[in-house]
Amino acid sequence: MFQRSFRNLWFSQTCSNTADILYTIALITMMYQMSGSATYTALVPLCRTLSMSVSGMLAPLMVAKYRLTSLLLGSQAVQFGMFCVIALFAWKALAPHNVWVLLVLVVILSFFDGWTTPTRNALVPRLVPDDKLMKANGFLATTDQTVQFGGWAAGGVIAATIGSPLTLGLTAVLYAVALAFTAMVRDPSASGRHAAEAAASLAGEGVIAPERRHRRDSGASSEGAAGGTPSRWETLREGWIALWRFRSLRAITLMDLIDGIGGSVWIGAFLLVFVQEVLHQGEEWWGFINAAYFVGAIGGGLFVVALVEKLERRLTLFMVAGTFGYGLCTLLFGLNAGLVPALLLTVLMGPMFQTRDIARKTMIQRSVSRDMLPKVLSAQATLSYGLFSLSVLAMGVVADTLGIGAMYVTAAICSFLSAGVGLLFRKAF
Repeated sequence: MFQRSFRNLWFSQTCSNTADILYTIALITMMYQMSGSATYTALVPLCRTLSMSVSGMLAPLMVAKYRLTSLLLGSQAVQFGMFCVIALFAWKALAPHNVWVLLVLVVILSFFDGWTTPTRNALVPRLVPDDKLMKANGFLATTDQTVQFGGWAAGGVIAATIGSPLTLGLTAVLYAVALAFTAMVRDPSASGRHAAEAAASLAGEGVIAPERRHRRDSGASSEGAAGGTPSRWETLREGWIALWRFRSLRAITLMDLIDGIGGSVWIGAFLLVFVQEVLHQGEEWWGFINAAYFVGAIGGGLFVVALVEKLERRLTLFMVAGTFGYGLCTLLFGLNAGLVPALLLTVLMGPMFQTRDIARKTMIQRSVSRDMLPKVLSAQATLSYGLFSLSVLAMGVVADTLGIGAMYVTAAICSFLSAGVGLLFRKAF
């Protein structure tokens, strides 16, 4: 169905994502066993997220200097090396007085990991033909959700059964396999790409490469005319400028920002409070609803893959409908106090969520040139990481002041507003 390089990319990312989950579980378990402190334990995912956010901001500089395949391979090679250091340190030397050393190592590993997702998403349009792009995105989204669902569920069992040291050893094997398959990914458009785009632009057969248009519009024409290399500051700005300059990207980014305000409502802490205070159930139902959410997300990805031809013909309609449907399910969930409806609504959110996100990702990949795409995706990733942190704080305030149910209603309103933006800008798509 897909070319060998795409299959290699898919398998490498599946192994890498599984390894990320396993090493996070192992380190969290070791930290808690050592300190008995939830605060210490939370430092691992916190340092990881903050480091990936900084990495996303600097990713355009790396994209401008290296090929995507080389950047992805180098990133995973450093991650593998850093993880081996982390595993040895955690196994042999971790103690309360040197926790900071472990956190520094996690920050370094996560910094290089921050380039992985935008690089992968930018590689996909180069490895599959345009008519299979949405199917490829749906395939990757389904695999990502399956890994998330199975990884966190199985990872806890694995860590409890074989212990954290052996879990770290298994993780090292997965990182090594991921690195080997990444080395076999070949970018067919790497050679002669710039010349082809320039020729198409001059012949009037394609759109002017966005990065050149940005430099011209932003007053950097003298640099472009001279054929010089853009400065580091200009390279960092290009992705952000593209998000603002193109109406379609601006609309999708605005939709993401509005959705992102309520994007944290499904984290475990909030969901646990909802289960206890609204559904009046214990932690087992927290697990049931978490499982239902991931099952729905996996089913949603399969739904997109199965109906990709119909979705392609009405991409904007399905993106807006998915956003509205996701908001409606969230609203009903927040107002609901029944156990079975809560499970059904959670499962139903999966197809809505996947239709919305896969459609947006496909639109972004088709909106800019292949050279500009990694910079745009890096800018979006930086926004997502930062907005998620703010969302946690904002939704926490809503939950504390108005109640946990009101928090889900607020998130639903954000989705309705996002769908409205999609309708307003539908011609731009």
